[in-house]
Amino acid sequence: MPQVTTALVASGYIEVDVYLQPSEWVGYDMLEMSVAELTPHGIYTPIHEADYRNARVPDTAYTPTTPGATRLLQGKTIEMTVCGVPLSHTFSQANPYTLEEAADELTAALAPLASSECGNTSTLFVLSTNIGRSAMVQITGGTALADLGLLEGDKGYGRETRIRLGTQQTRYSFLDPYGTPTSFYKYRLVDSVSNTFGPWSDPISATAVPRLPFEQMILGYIRLVDATGAYVPNRQVIVTNSFTNKSVKPDVVVSGTYADVRTDKNGYAALYLVRGIEVTIAIHGTNMVRNITVPTDPAQQTFNMLGPDLGDQDAFSVAVPEIPYATRRTL
Repeated sequence: MPQVTTALVASGYIEVDVYLQPSEWVGYDMLEMSVAELTPHGIYTPIHEADYRNARVPDTAYTPTTPGATRLLQGKTIEMTVCGVPLSHTFSQANPYTLEEAADELTAALAPLASSECGNTSTLFVLSTNIGRSAMVQITGGTALADLGLLEGDKGYGRETRIRLGTQQTRYSFLDPYGTPTSFYKYRLVDSVSNTFGPWSDPISATAVPRLPFEQMILGYIRLVDATGAYVPNRQVIVTNSFTNKSVKPDVVVSGTYADVRTDKNGYAALYLVRGIEVTIAIHGTNMVRNITVPTDPAQQTFNMLGPDLGDQDAFSVAVPEIPYATRRTL
């Protein structure tokens, strides 16, 4: 078992750190986590799965269908929050509605943040466009909920892809943007080839530690493919910042720090960075090195660390192929 495993409370998120020696995960190649609220013996919701997934409510598996039953929705409302943005819609077409017609109208109203599909003969599903744990959909009210098979308070989160284990690594970290001081976490090891799992760990409770507010952080990501179009997995991405006396609050200065992540099977890697700091990004095993300033626009929640829009800050030139990485909105 790990030397130390912690879940640290920050301002608006939880950092979960699992420490494993290579000898402790022989026979496995991945790690996945789940989370419960309020009690260590509650219902645990997956954080990681085999692939990234969007958030949806209800948060259950389904196969899209075209039900024939109709309902009276004209003038009724639905209210929700999608990735922190409040949205509402009043159904305006003439009665009666099929559930498919309701889903089509709601999709048009929620674009580009979310969409809707028929999950079965009695339930309408709302799905976020974004994928990963930072994606969240919550139903907050409305007069159409009973007709749509939804409940006020229904909430769903996206899924992260599992964390790949590496022989040169002992610390595996995950930032949960929706974690709270009452969150409890578990993890287990996975053999992705045989799809077998180790036992779940004991619950990990959150421990308070001073951190910057989440709004002062932004998620930086990369997606790597090679010249043949194949994804580049397990590639180390190193992010460093020099001490530049950069103040992120009137009395807080960012010192020199080092962080690294590895790309998953889809060539994707991401980590949270402090807005406004200057960092150097290096891709291990290549000559790809660049210096950028982390974006500060509060409306921007993610950014491509290798994006050409950051190219005016250094001499780095990058080719961005037209690849639909996450066009699927359902499983």
